[in-house]
Amino acid sequence: MADRRARLVLPRRLLTVMRLITDPVFRSAKLYSWVGRDGMFQPFNHTKADRYPRIFDQLCLMLGGKQDLRLLSFGCSTGEEVFSLARRLPNARIRGIDANPANIARARRAGAADPRLSFVVADSADGEPAEHYDAILCMAVFRDSRLNCGPESCARFLKFTDFETAVTGLARILKPGGLIAMRHSNFRFLDTAAGADFATVLNVPYPFEPSPIYGPDNRLLPGLIDADCVFRKRLAASQSDRADLAERPQLP
Repeated sequence: MADRRARLVLPRRLLTVMRLITDPVFRSAKLYSWVGRDGMFQPFNHTKADRYPRIFDQLCLMLGGKQDLRLLSFGCSTGEEVFSLARRLPNARIRGIDANPANIARARRAGAADPRLSFVVADSADGEPAEHYDAILCMAVFRDSRLNCGPESCARFLKFTDFETAVTGLARILKPGGLIAMRHSNFRFLDTAAGADFATVLNVPYPFEPSPIYGPDNRLLPGLIDADCVFRKRLAASQSDRADLAERPQLP
């Protein structure tokens, strides 16, 4: 058995070495995961086109036929999420932000022919104007796959305070009535102070075991599943949630 494992490990390591040599995006992502830094979220750049079709479709329905929509893909990786949204929303201007320069370089090359799209190297929303976006997506961003085994504390890899700082910045740049879409996070958006100004408008059950959830104290919340994934920013702090709750579908 040990010999068989060794035979399997060696080809995988060789493939990793070859990708490190030939693929600058993979190399950059690996360096991020190895080096790390305070406040960094998902260090890996796994993505694919149309990765969340049900959420994307419902989000577009909620946005309706508005003209001059502005969307932000926070943690856009190599841009596949931006391109998937652009196909659904021909009248939208979409910006992608990612901390990894190699990801942004590839996204810019792929999206160069579409003037509606822009890509920026950034690890926060600090450089964006207030109340500017109609919708913000942060899909599989506020997580770390090294937590999939469910350790009691997430603090070695992620901290709730960093998550709260990041989503507070996103709430600042979202228009009143705008939407935040979040999936596969290791924290719950509504546990943050910024979350008090939002109501859940979409819940999509997971088809598989989801990421473990941690509380504001960075401790594991065993058995908790958080399928809430789209949140609407209230028009005013005193506004009733009745309209939000009326449009809150739960997809099978």
